Amino acid sequence: MLALFVTPVFALPVVDAPTSVLGGVQFQLSPRQGAQSDDVLAQQYVIKMLQIVAKTCTEAYPAPANVEECFDRVYHGLASNLDPHSAYLNRKELDEFREQGRGELEGVGMQLGRIGKAGPFVIPGIIPGGSAEELGIRPGDKIVKINNQPASAFKDIADAVKTIKGPAGTQVTLHILRDGEGERAYTLTRRKIHIAQVVAEPLLKANGKTFALIRLSLFGDTLNSELKLAVEKILNENRGKLQGFVFSVENNPGGRVDQVISALDLFMDFPSVSPVLVRTASGITVYGEDSSDVRGITRTRGDITRGLPILVIVNGGSASASEIFAATMKLYNRATIAGTEGTFQKGTMQSVQSLGDGSALKITIGEYLVGTKDNWVAVQCAGVAPDVLIPPLAQPLSEPNGSPTVKSERVTDCTLSGSVTSGGQMQNPPYRPSMKEANPEHYKIATEEMLPLFIKWRDAEFARQQSFRR
Repeated sequence: MLALFVTPVFALPVVDAPTSVLGGVQFQLSPRQGAQSDDVLAQQYVIKMLQIVAKTCTEAYPAPANVEECFDRVYHGLASNLDPHSAYLNRKELDEFREQGRGELEGVGMQLGRIGKAGPFVIPGIIPGGSAEELGIRPGDKIVKINNQPASAFKDIADAVKTIKGPAGTQVTLHILRDGEGERAYTLTRRKIHIAQVVAEPLLKANGKTFALIRLSLFGDTLNSELKLAVEKILNENRGKLQGFVFSVENNPGGRVDQVISALDLFMDFPSVSPVLVRTASGITVYGEDSSDVRGITRTRGDITRGLPILVIVNGGSASASEIFAATMKLYNRATIAGTEGTFQKGTMQSVQSLGDGSALKITIGEYLVGTKDNWVAVQCAGVAPDVLIPPLAQPLSEPNGSPTVKSERVTDCTLSGSVTSGGQMQNPPYRPSMKEANPEHYKIATEEMLPLFIKWRDAEFARQQSFRR
């Protein structure tokens, strides 16, 4: 499944679903008041196309084995070809989508994208707790075969997802190609996965200093409340002894925009309604100016850490809402950003719109920006660059099958087939001091004290996991 970036419903034109999609299919689109003739013609064309599809699914010879499945494939195909993150969600998929927002999944624990129309599938991120993580599959790995079928045999991502997904306890075999290390077959067991959205790790201590480490795995429905509780608990248990916080959004696929805004508001006050802007064909607006946007946003006065230094850890699997988190912290110099590489570069925003029959359309509605109208940065096709680069873990594939080494470019949202092109960065932006310039004391603590402790913890944790796998 693709990384999902969920927003509250936006006020956009919505196509009303037919009351029945199987018996006497009826489609109706109402032109906007004052719409131009081209707009009316385009809508009439859409109606005609859907009527032809309906006739094909109900009257084709030989008749489709399953008429409802015929419609389902058509709807999936129409939506999935818009861009990598738009999709039609039938009733079952919509239920799964809602469960994902609560951190409940069933599968192998990975996200899926594609390079080109018929190229290999790529794994943008790994979901904690799944067999993909357990077996050492990493973001950026490419899938060249699924159950011994070449990637080119699958017409689109939805087709591949149907094969990879399945009931808990069943298995799927993936042939993984990793840059510089060849190809290997993995047999993954599907399972139910609970994503702990906020995980407070043991305190990092050295030379009489104490720092907190919190991993943010998903900006799901309860991220903000869980994060606030975790931070307050650590502060209360270590009164006067804590020197800073490390927040890791590594491999965090994103989530709800209201949750990431609420989380950021724990540590800073914004100069406007929110630090997120939305760019569409109509221009740039501030997310939160519309009352429907703010229903899920929780405001916190001041900084609950009372100004303690913050270090944010990112990697190539940090996507969407986690990029908003890192980009905002960086733009406002509230945190130092460190990582093995830049983030995933997904700066598009999706809205989930009900179609009235238990299904929904998840569709890209615009590009999000971070900042204010006078000073903003775009994330799409740019990502968030770390202030400090850290060495990656050495994770060789064990028992390679001898396939030749292949090296390719880093996978980002903008290398995926059909990706949205960014509208570009701000022209003539104001001077933006770096964290090192704006707050040299916090920068020094983050890079010279917190970061070495984090790397030491990361390497020890990896060694422990490798020992467990063996």
